[in-house]
Amino acid sequence: MDREPRFLRSARPFVPMAVHPTSSEDDNAMLQMMCDLMLDEIQTQIDRVQKEAEQRRQEELRLTKMPDYTWLIDWRLRAKRPLGYRESTEVEHLAAKIRPGEWRQFLKEWRRRVRYVDSRDEILNVFRQTVEWVISERMENECRIECVNEHEIQGRTITNTRPTTAQPRIPLRKLSVFALTSPPLPGEGTV
Repeated sequence: MDREPRFLRSARPFVPMAVHPTSSEDDNAMLQMMCDLMLDEIQTQIDRVQKEAEQRRQEELRLTKMPDYTWLIDWRLRAKRPLGYRESTEVEHLAAKIRPGEWRQFLKEWRRRVRYVDSRDEILNVFRQTVEWVISERMENECRIECVNEHEIQGRTITNTRPTTAQPRIPLRKLSVFALTSPPLPGEGTV
């Protein structure tokens, strides 16, 4: 398949990315690689949508037997336009919110959602929505982990207040004055 060379418009050379103080150079390189991948994927989807729209328009002209004068239109006025700097910067900013372990889930969900998109603007909206979805999934998982951890801590404090070698508890109705002063030994019963 012959593809024309595509130049991605990234504002990265002009605007330094915020580098997290704890991140390594490998993490930054991976983030830049994933940003470039997403910019390329988004541009590919935009090209697909524009090509499908052009095919639908050509089919309508063929069915109505109307002449096609689009070849007279100046090439600068055509609807085909790549991602601009502002859109590329927004994509990079949103991609920076995704953690390395979430990229697989993100790409899978984004490709599933973008399959049925019909316009250029919808592609960018689907990208935003998918980033928001991944972040909300992360927050839900973190909340579940915190709830489980809190439950385990509460369970430990309730059940582990007495050492396992301690004598079994005696119900209050079985206690007598003598039992309060000297508790019975295991196996002796109550006084």
